[in-house]
Amino acid sequence: MVRSTDLHKVFLQSLLSRRFMREEIALELYKRAVSVLRKLNEDYTAPHPMDSVGLASFMGELSTLLHDFGMDVKRGREDTQAGKLWYALVNTEQQGVALSASDYSPIEITYFRLMVTDILDSYPAYSVGSLQALKIASDKEIKMTKSDGQALIKTFVARGYLAESKRGRYSIGPRGVLDLEPWLTREENVFKCDRCKKLVFVGKACAADGCAAHFHLYCYDTVVRRSPQSPSCPACRTSFRTQPPTDIGEAAVPRAHDHFRGTTRKRKRASRNGGHAEDDEGDEGEDGEDEGERSYEEEESRLLDGGDSQSQVAQSSAGPSSWAAAGSARRTQASVVPETQL
Repeated sequence: MVRSTDLHKVFLQSLLSRRFMREEIALELYKRAVSVLRKLNEDYTAPHPMDSVGLASFMGELSTLLHDFGMDVKRGREDTQAGKLWYALVNTEQQGVALSASDYSPIEITYFRLMVTDILDSYPAYSVGSLQALKIASDKEIKMTKSDGQALIKTFVARGYLAESKRGRYSIGPRGVLDLEPWLTREENVFKCDRCKKLVFVGKACAADGCAAHFHLYCYDTVVRRSPQSPSCPACRTSFRTQPPTDIGEAAVPRAHDHFRGTTRKRKRASRNGGHAEDDEGDEGEDGEDEGERSYEEEESRLLDGGDSQSQVAQSSAGPSSWAAAGSARRTQASVVPETQL
């Protein structure tokens, strides 16, 4: 049985104020918490080594202590080549005091929900361009200015719920993945890495017919290193030399798609159904590409001129794990983000 100690209490204050941090930051805060207790008692000894392994053990204890309060400490890797580790404090209850601690309005929560829906529907890109992200602001139930929409998206990125690439595309951030993992796991077009069994939104997918193996970039590199002369899919044994895997993430779509204003959901339905009608719909997207690029430049110019001075989005540490929103899902289909988790 884990017993609460002064070290847990001191570290928890830092965790509550940040809620989401890289492993190296968490380790530094752990060391500082130990230092504080040593100043009070020079004979104090840290219960775990002050390294990554010790931190993981300490976080496991803290997670156990927080379960009774409807909270959990989760650890995950970002979907990059480096795969840096992050820790996040998330809410596990559907109801409770934590749900009323949000600084986001129901409209802002709905904005996030719609972005996640579009991101998942964009598979295999798992990302949306800036124009598509800002188009949500004009939704009849959002009614938000473009500058406020841009400022809101920036807070989602700053807090780790969304990630913005150098191409300007938005995807689910590491904190968003950790916070929404129980629900994301049950959604269509969401896969677990064949190697580490964690959700993957950027990486590689086996191109063999009938094989659904997906890999994080860092997990794929490990697979290749184990058999550099003849790397193959661990699931179906298809050679990666003769049948290279396909990209997952923004690398799966050309840069021209970054400027689309329409939803990726329509394009995906077209590719699945086939037929002349769907082909025509795809042609409309291609014909509108130049117009989309012009719109992108005009929109960018307006945003740069107008800035985000009108935005009244608060910059606190609360997030989806403590959000609560009244009303039901805004789509006719079931929302991919449960309202109880927002």
